[in-house]
Amino acid sequence: MKFYVSTNNGVTGVVSEDVMRDINRRTLIAKCFARTDINFGEQLRLQRATRHALQHLSTPTFTFSREWRVNAQPWFTGSRPLLAALTQHIESMRHVIVFANFFVPFSNGHEIGHHGREAMAEEMGYVTTGRQFQETFGMSSVEILEKYGTVEDRLLLSGS
Repeated sequence: MKFYVSTNNGVTGVVSEDVMRDINRRTLIAKCFARTDINFGEQLRLQRATRHALQHLSTPTFTFSREWRVNAQPWFTGSRPLLAALTQHIESMRHVIVFANFFVPFSNGHEIGHHGREAMAEEMGYVTTGRQFQETFGMSSVEILEKYGTVEDRLLLSGS
């Protein structure tokens, strides 16, 4: 099995092979609606509507950032220590990590309103659940940190 990783503006996104296949499908579908016979504003509205309607094809996308940002903005899957532990877990299962180029949620300010309320609401659709994490990686984030995290990571996990 493969997992795909993309980074933008200090945020790393991780998706499964199935989700990456759906992301590629979403891109192909969106290209069907690319039109040159309409003005730029109409093109943007059409792209936005298509992107929103097909968002489910890009989920779950697990997102990771710096500890301070994750603490201040709880919509991330986790911080970099969890990403490092997850990478070890994926490799220990003999899966492959591939670097790719796909949309990384929470990396362009949409989630905090920089691009309007509609973009903000759409971005919140990328928040992942613990259940999605466990279904995708076979273990909970806590179990992965306990097994693969550093001593410091485990102390933070226990609240000490």
